[in-house]
Amino acid sequence: MDSSNYRCPRCNSDNISSSPLVYKRGHIINGAYDHSTDLAREVAPPEKPQEPGAGCIAWFVYISVFLCALPIVGWIIGLLFFDKPLQEVVPAVLNFGQALLGPLFLLLLVRLGHHREVRKYNEKMQVWQEKYDSWTKQYICMRCGNIFIRE
Repeated sequence: MDSSNYRCPRCNSDNISSSPLVYKRGHIINGAYDHSTDLAREVAPPEKPQEPGAGCIAWFVYISVFLCALPIVGWIIGLLFFDKPLQEVVPAVLNFGQALLGPLFLLLLVRLGHHREVRKYNEKMQVWQEKYDSWTKQYICMRCGNIFIRE
């Protein structure tokens, strides 16, 4: 095995350590207390993406607000264009149909939003995995501080 692979490319020192090992030595988790040395923070692994979940709740809130605003918008349009609320212009049957379709539409939009969030999460996880794999091959020179990937 070639010993030149175990040297810093900048200063040629053999005092090198892998980034995961340096991070592990300088990162302490004790219950709710989380402490890292400056060096551990410098060689920390890439941050893992947050799993979807909160985005779906946000979609639900946005869509609920939108659906709740529809009757108000209809009322305003009716007053502007027909001089009476739109509910009086549109037959009651359509209003009943809208009341049934509203929740179904809401569920469909939330489902589509969740699907979009999961797809974005999977794309972020692929990028994260590539960065993490690269991080596991990363070394730091303890003499000059050079961070490099050993070939």
